[in-house]
Amino acid sequence: MTPSAKRPWHVFYPLGGIILLALVWSGYWLFASQKAQSLMAEQRQALKAKGTDIKCESETWGGFPFRFEFRCGAPSLRHTASDVKITLDTGNLLVVAQAYNPQHILFFVDGPSRFASNAGTTIEASHKTARISLNTRLNGEWELSSDVSEVAIRNFFNAASLKFFARTQNSQLDLATNVEGLAISNPDSQPFKIAKAATVAYTSASILGTASPLQHVMGRKMPIKVVSFDLAEGAVNLHAEGNLVIDANRQIEGKLATQTNDIDGLLNIAAPIFEISAKDSYAIKSLLNLLGNDPNSSAKKADLIAKDGELYWGPFRLTKLEPLF
Repeated sequence: MTPSAKRPWHVFYPLGGIILLALVWSGYWLFASQKAQSLMAEQRQALKAKGTDIKCESETWGGFPFRFEFRCGAPSLRHTASDVKITLDTGNLLVVAQAYNPQHILFFVDGPSRFASNAGTTIEASHKTARISLNTRLNGEWELSSDVSEVAIRNFFNAASLKFFARTQNSQLDLATNVEGLAISNPDSQPFKIAKAATVAYTSASILGTASPLQHVMGRKMPIKVVSFDLAEGAVNLHAEGNLVIDANRQIEGKLATQTNDIDGLLNIAAPIFEISAKDSYAIKSLLNLLGNDPNSSAKKADLIAKDGELYWGPFRLTKLEPLF
Protein backbone atom coordinates (compact mmCIF):
# COMPACT_ATOMS: atom_id res chain seq x y z
CA MET A 1 0.00 0.00 0.00
CA THR A 2 1.59 3.26 -1.08
CA PRO A 3 1.59 6.19 1.37
CA SER A 4 -0.61 9.13 0.40
CA ALA A 5 1.14 12.17 -1.03
CA LYS A 6 1.86 14.95 1.50
CA ARG A 7 -0.44 17.88 1.17
CA PRO A 8 1.59 20.99 0.21
CA TRP A 9 -0.78 23.60 1.69
CA HIS A 10 0.84 23.38 5.15
CA VAL A 11 3.69 25.52 3.84
CA PHE A 12 1.25 28.46 3.81
CA TYR A 13 0.79 28.38 7.61
CA PRO A 14 3.66 30.84 8.28
CA LEU A 15 2.41 33.18 5.57
CA GLY A 16 -1.11 33.02 6.92
CA GLY A 17 0.17 33.76 10.41
CA ILE A 18 2.05 36.79 9.12
CA ILE A 19 -1.03 38.07 7.28
CA LEU A 20 -3.20 37.57 10.36
CA LEU A 21 -0.66 39.37 12.56
CA ALA A 22 -0.49 42.25 10.08
CA LEU A 23 -4.28 42.56 10.06
CA VAL A 24 -4.47 42.53 13.87
CA TRP A 25 -1.67 45.09 14.16
CA SER A 26 -3.26 47.33 11.53
CA GLY A 27 -6.55 47.19 13.41
CA TYR A 28 -4.78 48.08 16.67
CA TRP A 29 -2.93 50.98 15.00
CA LEU A 30 -6.11 52.41 13.49
CA PHE A 31 -7.99 52.12 16.78
CA ALA A 32 -5.13 53.61 18.83
CA SER A 33 -4.56 56.42 16.31
CA GLN A 34 -8.23 57.40 16.41
CA LYS A 35 -8.15 57.23 20.20
CA ALA A 36 -5.07 59.48 20.30
CA GLN A 37 -6.74 62.02 18.04
CA SER A 38 -9.85 61.98 20.22
CA LEU A 39 -7.84 62.40 23.43
CA MET A 40 -5.84 65.28 21.96
CA ALA A 41 -9.03 67.04 20.90
CA GLU A 42 -10.49 66.57 24.39
CA GLN A 43 -7.33 67.90 26.05
CA ARG A 44 -7.23 70.95 23.83
CA GLN A 45 -10.85 71.71 24.65
CA ALA A 46 -10.15 71.25 28.38
CA LEU A 47 -7.17 73.61 28.17
CA LYS A 48 -9.21 76.13 26.22
CA ALA A 49 -11.83 76.11 28.97
CA LYS A 50 -9.03 77.01 31.41
CA GLY A 51 -7.80 79.89 29.24
CA THR A 52 -5.16 78.15 27.11
CA ASP A 53 -5.85 77.97 23.37
CA ILE A 54 -3.52 75.95 21.09
CA LYS A 55 -3.84 76.35 17.33
CA CYS A 56 -1.97 75.08 14.24
CA GLU A 57 -1.93 76.54 10.76
CA SER A 58 -2.01 72.94 9.49
CA GLU A 59 -2.44 69.52 11.13
CA THR A 60 -1.67 66.01 9.87
CA TRP A 61 -1.64 62.55 11.46
CA GLY A 62 0.45 59.56 10.33
CA GLY A 63 3.22 57.18 11.35
CA PHE A 64 1.74 53.85 10.22
CA PRO A 65 2.63 51.11 11.01
CA PHE A 66 4.99 51.47 14.01
CA ARG A 67 4.50 55.04 15.23
CA PHE A 68 1.85 57.63 15.88
CA GLU A 69 2.79 61.03 14.47
CA PHE A 70 1.13 64.41 14.70
CA ARG A 71 2.46 67.37 12.75
CA CYS A 72 1.43 70.91 13.65
CA GLY A 73 2.46 73.70 11.32
CA ALA A 74 3.37 77.01 13.00
CA PRO A 75 1.80 76.25 16.41
CA SER A 76 0.50 79.13 18.50
CA LEU A 77 -0.39 79.11 22.21
CA ARG A 78 -2.49 81.80 23.90
CA HIS A 79 -3.01 81.74 27.67
CA THR A 80 -5.41 84.16 29.37
CA ALA A 81 -6.29 84.04 33.05
CA SER A 82 -7.45 87.04 35.05
CA ASP A 83 -4.99 89.85 34.23
CA VAL A 84 -2.27 87.53 32.89
CA LYS A 85 -1.98 87.12 29.14
CA ILE A 86 0.80 85.08 27.54
CA THR A 87 1.46 84.15 23.91
CA LEU A 88 3.95 81.64 22.53
CA ASP A 89 4.61 81.11 18.82
CA THR A 90 7.19 78.76 17.35
CA GLY A 91 8.15 76.82 14.23
CA ASN A 92 6.77 73.43 13.21
CA LEU A 93 5.92 70.85 15.88
CA LEU A 94 6.26 67.08 15.46
CA VAL A 95 4.78 64.76 18.11
CA VAL A 96 5.85 61.09 18.00
CA ALA A 97 4.97 58.02 20.07
CA GLN A 98 5.97 54.41 19.42
CA ALA A 99 2.92 52.26 18.79
CA TYR A 100 4.09 49.68 21.33
CA ASN A 101 4.64 52.35 24.06
CA PRO A 102 2.16 55.23 23.61
CA GLN A 103 2.80 56.54 27.14
CA HIS A 104 6.23 57.82 26.04
CA ILE A 105 5.76 60.85 23.80
CA LEU A 106 8.48 62.80 21.99
CA PHE A 107 8.10 66.42 20.85
CA PHE A 108 10.35 68.11 18.27
CA VAL A 109 9.97 71.89 18.09
CA ASP A 110 11.63 73.94 15.35
CA GLY A 111 12.78 77.47 16.00
CA PRO A 112 12.58 80.37 16.10
CA SER A 113 10.25 80.88 19.07
CA ARG A 114 8.57 84.02 20.37
CA PHE A 115 7.19 84.66 23.87
CA ALA A 116 5.18 87.74 24.86
CA SER A 117 3.10 88.83 27.85
CA ASN A 118 0.77 91.73 28.60
CA ALA A 119 3.34 92.92 31.18
CA GLY A 120 5.47 94.08 28.25
CA THR A 121 7.90 91.15 28.16
CA THR A 122 8.80 90.01 24.65
CA ILE A 123 11.42 87.35 23.99
CA GLU A 124 12.44 86.09 20.57
CA ALA A 125 14.77 83.09 20.53
CA SER A 126 16.56 81.24 17.77
CA HIS A 127 17.53 77.63 18.47
CA LYS A 128 18.08 74.25 16.92
CA THR A 129 15.25 71.74 17.05
CA ALA A 130 14.21 71.31 20.68
CA ARG A 131 13.74 67.70 21.80
CA ILE A 132 11.20 67.10 24.57
CA SER A 133 10.41 63.73 26.15
CA LEU A 134 7.25 63.07 28.20
CA ASN A 135 6.69 59.83 30.12
CA THR A 136 3.30 59.34 31.77
CA ARG A 137 2.33 56.72 34.34
CA LEU A 138 -0.97 55.02 35.09
CA ASN A 139 -1.09 56.68 38.55
CA GLY A 140 -1.13 60.13 36.91
CA GLU A 141 2.49 61.04 37.64
CA TRP A 142 4.81 62.04 34.80
CA GLU A 143 8.37 62.95 33.86
CA LEU A 144 9.36 65.58 31.31
CA SER A 145 12.82 66.41 29.98
CA SER A 146 13.94 68.78 27.24
CA ASP A 147 17.20 69.43 25.44
CA VAL A 148 17.86 72.33 23.08
CA SER A 149 21.16 73.61 21.70
CA GLU A 150 22.47 76.86 20.25
CA VAL A 151 19.87 79.02 21.99
CA ALA A 152 20.19 82.75 21.32
CA ILE A 153 18.05 85.61 22.60
CA ARG A 154 19.25 88.94 21.26
CA ASN A 155 20.54 91.36 23.91
CA PHE A 156 19.86 88.75 26.58
CA PHE A 157 21.88 85.54 26.41
CA ASN A 158 23.38 82.76 24.30
CA ALA A 159 23.75 79.15 25.42
CA ALA A 160 25.44 76.19 23.77
CA SER A 161 23.12 73.77 25.57
CA LEU A 162 20.02 74.18 27.70
CA LYS A 163 18.37 71.23 29.47
CA PHE A 164 15.26 71.15 31.64
CA PHE A 165 13.69 68.39 33.73
CA ALA A 166 10.39 68.21 35.62
CA ARG A 167 8.43 65.43 37.28
CA THR A 168 5.54 64.90 39.65
CA GLN A 169 6.13 62.52 42.54
CA ASN A 170 4.30 62.14 45.86
CA SER A 171 2.36 65.43 45.36
CA GLN A 172 5.63 67.25 44.68
CA LEU A 173 6.79 68.99 41.51
CA ASP A 174 10.54 68.50 41.04
CA LEU A 175 12.44 70.87 38.73
CA ALA A 176 16.00 70.91 37.42
CA THR A 177 17.94 72.87 34.80
CA ASN A 178 21.40 72.57 33.31
CA VAL A 179 23.01 75.19 31.08
CA GLU A 180 26.41 75.03 29.37
CA GLY A 181 28.30 77.69 27.46
CA LEU A 182 26.20 80.55 28.81
CA ALA A 183 26.93 84.14 27.82
CA ILE A 184 24.66 86.82 29.32
CA SER A 185 24.58 90.02 27.30
CA ASN A 186 24.73 93.62 28.38
CA PRO A 187 24.28 96.16 25.55
CA ASP A 188 26.73 98.56 27.21
CA SER A 189 29.57 96.12 27.89
CA GLN A 190 31.08 92.74 27.13
CA PRO A 191 28.86 89.72 27.99
CA PHE A 192 29.84 87.77 31.05
CA LYS A 193 30.28 84.05 30.56
CA ILE A 194 29.40 81.03 32.68
CA ALA A 195 30.76 77.65 31.63
CA LYS A 196 28.11 75.71 33.58
CA ALA A 197 24.98 76.54 35.57
CA ALA A 198 22.70 74.02 37.27
CA THR A 199 19.62 74.28 39.47
CA VAL A 200 17.60 71.73 41.45
CA ALA A 201 14.33 72.85 43.09
CA TYR A 202 10.86 71.68 44.02
CA THR A 203 7.41 72.99 44.92
CA SER A 204 3.90 71.65 45.44
CA ALA A 205 2.35 69.82 42.49
CA SER A 206 -1.01 71.33 43.47
CA ILE A 207 -0.37 74.25 41.12
CA LEU A 208 -0.85 71.91 38.15
CA GLY A 209 -4.46 71.21 39.06
CA THR A 210 -5.56 74.85 39.06
CA ALA A 211 -7.20 76.80 36.26
CA SER A 212 -4.44 79.43 36.45
CA PRO A 213 -1.14 78.09 37.86
CA LEU A 214 0.54 81.51 37.71
CA GLN A 215 -2.25 83.18 39.66
CA HIS A 216 -2.19 80.27 42.13
CA VAL A 217 1.55 80.69 42.71
CA MET A 218 1.27 84.44 43.18
CA GLY A 219 -1.90 84.46 45.26
CA ARG A 220 -0.70 81.85 47.72
CA LYS A 221 2.98 82.82 47.56
CA MET A 222 3.70 79.15 46.86
CA PRO A 223 7.24 78.48 48.15
CA ILE A 224 9.85 77.20 45.75
CA LYS A 225 12.58 75.28 47.58
CA VAL A 226 15.93 75.77 45.85
CA VAL A 227 17.92 72.68 46.82
CA SER A 228 20.98 73.83 44.90
CA PHE A 229 21.98 76.57 42.49
CA ASP A 230 25.52 76.24 41.14
CA LEU A 231 27.61 78.36 38.78
CA ALA A 232 31.10 77.54 37.49
CA GLU A 233 33.44 79.56 35.30
CA GLY A 234 37.06 78.52 35.22
CA ALA A 235 38.19 78.01 38.82
CA VAL A 236 35.36 80.18 40.22
CA ASN A 237 32.38 78.44 41.83
CA LEU A 238 29.18 79.76 43.41
CA HIS A 239 26.71 77.63 45.37
CA ALA A 240 23.33 78.77 46.70
CA GLU A 241 20.28 77.26 48.40
CA GLY A 242 17.14 78.61 50.03
CA ASN A 243 13.50 79.53 49.39
CA LEU A 244 11.79 81.79 46.86
CA VAL A 245 8.24 82.90 46.07
CA ILE A 246 6.59 85.00 43.36
CA ASP A 247 4.74 87.95 44.87
CA ALA A 248 1.58 89.73 43.70
CA ASN A 249 3.72 92.03 41.54
CA ARG A 250 5.10 89.00 39.65
CA GLN A 251 8.54 89.56 41.14
CA ILE A 252 10.84 87.10 42.88
CA GLU A 253 10.94 87.37 46.65
CA GLY A 254 13.02 85.32 49.10
CA LYS A 255 16.50 84.49 50.30
CA LEU A 256 19.31 82.20 49.13
CA ALA A 257 22.36 81.41 51.24
CA THR A 258 25.37 81.67 48.93
CA GLN A 259 29.05 80.83 49.13
CA THR A 260 31.91 81.23 46.68
CA ASN A 261 35.46 79.95 46.68
CA ASP A 262 36.83 83.09 44.97
CA ILE A 263 35.21 86.44 45.73
CA ASP A 264 37.48 88.40 43.37
CA GLY A 265 36.81 86.02 40.49
CA LEU A 266 33.07 86.11 41.16
CA LEU A 267 32.97 89.92 41.24
CA ASN A 268 34.93 90.05 37.96
CA ILE A 269 32.30 87.81 36.37
CA ALA A 270 29.34 89.73 37.83
CA ALA A 271 30.70 93.24 37.28
CA PRO A 272 29.50 93.71 33.65
CA ILE A 273 25.90 92.67 34.23
CA PHE A 274 25.40 94.45 37.58
CA GLU A 275 27.64 97.42 36.69
CA ILE A 276 29.90 96.85 39.70
CA SER A 277 32.83 99.28 39.75
CA ALA A 278 36.21 98.69 41.39
CA LYS A 279 35.06 100.90 44.26
CA ASP A 280 31.88 98.83 44.63
CA SER A 281 33.88 95.59 44.62
CA TYR A 282 36.04 96.87 47.48
CA ALA A 283 32.93 97.94 49.39
CA ILE A 284 31.27 94.55 48.89
CA LYS A 285 34.31 92.67 50.19
CA SER A 286 34.55 94.98 53.18
CA LEU A 287 30.87 94.50 54.02
CA LEU A 288 31.16 90.72 53.66
CA ASN A 289 34.08 90.69 56.09
CA LEU A 290 31.90 92.55 58.61
CA LEU A 291 29.38 89.72 58.29
CA GLY A 292 31.85 87.23 59.76
CA ASN A 293 33.89 86.16 56.74
CA ASP A 294 37.64 85.64 57.09
CA PRO A 295 39.38 88.73 55.60
CA ASN A 296 42.39 86.56 54.67
CA SER A 297 40.34 84.04 52.69
CA SER A 298 38.97 84.41 49.15
CA ALA A 299 36.04 82.17 50.13
CA LYS A 300 33.02 84.21 51.19
CA LYS A 301 29.45 83.61 52.35
CA ALA A 302 26.45 85.94 52.11
CA ASP A 303 22.68 85.89 51.59
CA LEU A 304 21.22 86.77 48.20
CA ILE A 305 17.99 88.57 49.07
CA ALA A 306 15.12 89.57 46.80
CA LYS A 307 12.58 91.92 48.38
CA ASP A 308 10.48 94.94 47.43
CA GLY A 309 11.57 94.67 43.81
CA GLU A 310 15.29 94.88 44.65
CA LEU A 311 18.10 92.30 44.67
CA TYR A 312 20.76 92.42 47.40
CA TRP A 313 23.87 90.39 48.06
CA GLY A 314 24.43 90.77 51.76
CA PRO A 315 23.74 94.46 52.50
CA PHE A 316 24.83 95.56 49.00
CA ARG A 317 22.13 96.38 46.44
CA LEU A 318 22.83 94.69 43.12
CA THR A 319 19.95 95.67 40.86
CA LYS A 320 16.25 96.34 40.46
CA LEU A 321 14.05 93.31 39.74
CA GLU A 322 11.62 93.41 36.85
CA PRO A 323 8.34 91.40 36.73
CA LEU A 324 8.87 87.86 35.45
CA PHE A 325 5.95 88.00 33.03
